Amino acid sequence: MTIRESTKVDYLKRIVHFTKYWEQIRFESNYNANDIFIRYWKLLERSNRMSVSTKNKYLSVARAFLKELHRRSYLPVDVTSGVKSFAGSLGHKKDGLTLTEASSILQHVLTMDNDRPGARLKAITGLLFFQGLRQIEISRLHFQDLRLPEQKIMVKGKGQHDKVPLHIQPQVVSLIQNHLTINKIASGPLFFSFSNRGKGQAMSTRSIARLFTDPKTGIFKILGISKHKSVHGFRHFFTTHLLEQFKGDIVKVMAHTRHKKPETVMIYFDELKQEKSLPEFYDAFKGFQVDEGDAHQNKDL
Repeated sequence: MTIRESTKVDYLKRIVHFTKYWEQIRFESNYNANDIFIRYWKLLERSNRMSVSTKNKYLSVARAFLKELHRRSYLPVDVTSGVKSFAGSLGHKKDGLTLTEASSILQHVLTMDNDRPGARLKAITGLLFFQGLRQIEISRLHFQDLRLPEQKIMVKGKGQHDKVPLHIQPQVVSLIQNHLTINKIASGPLFFSFSNRGKGQAMSTRSIARLFTDPKTGIFKILGISKHKSVHGFRHFFTTHLLEQFKGDIVKVMAHTRHKKPETVMIYFDELKQEKSLPEFYDAFKGFQVDEGDAHQNKDL
C-alpha cells in the first residue's frame, strides 16, 4: 500500500507529540507505564486548542504505536485497552451548509471556465453536492473506479477495507465525463494535483478543502460564506436534504449516505424536526411579555 508523503508528515508530527509527553513524565515518582495512554488521553482532554476530531487523530496515532509495542513484547500489556476515543458533540453541525449556501456554490462553480482546473472543480463539487461524498472518498477515487455507463462509481468509505458500488446522479456522470475529456484522464487518480510539487499525484483532502476554504481565493470567500463553514458541510446539507425528500425514512437515507449507525442520521433528523417546529415554539410563548422595569427590580431575587 502506497502512503502519501502528507500522511507520513501528519503521523510523524502526532507521534512526536506523544513521545515527547512520554519522555516528559517517565521520570516522575508516580510514573507507571501501564497508565501512559490514559494519562495522554487526559492531557488531550484538557486542551482547549484542539477540536474533538484533532484530539482523536493524536489519540489514534498513539494507540497504534502502543499496540505495536505490545505486539513486539516491549510492553507486557495492551495499555490502550478499554480507553475510548473522544465523543463528538453536536457542535460540528454548525459548520453545515444550508440549501441556499450549497446551491449558490454549485451555481457559481458551474458558471466557471471549462478549463482544466474548472472541469476538475465542477466534478468535485458535483460529488459533494449531489452525492455527499467525504473528502477522503474523493481523494481515493481512481479512473478504474468509474462505472459511468451503469451510473456507478466504486467508493472506499470511512473505515471500509473494500470499495463498494455507489449509484450516482446523471448530473454527476456528465460532470465526470467532462472532467475526463478536458483533463485527458485514462488511468490513475481521478483528481490529481496540477502543482509542480505534487503533479500527477492524487489530491489530498487538504488540497480539496482549499479549493473552497482558502482565505484568499476559496469559493467560500468569493461568495461571502462564513469562514467557520467547512467542506464537510456539503455532507450535512446532503443528509438533511435527503431526510426531507424521503420524509424521515432513516433506512433509505443511510443507503445513500453510507452512515453505519442510524443514531448518526437521527442527530440530523432531530435537528431538522426542531428547526421545523421553531415557529410553533415561538408562538407558544408569544403572549407572555417581559416588563424590563420589573426585570431590573427583581434581578437579585
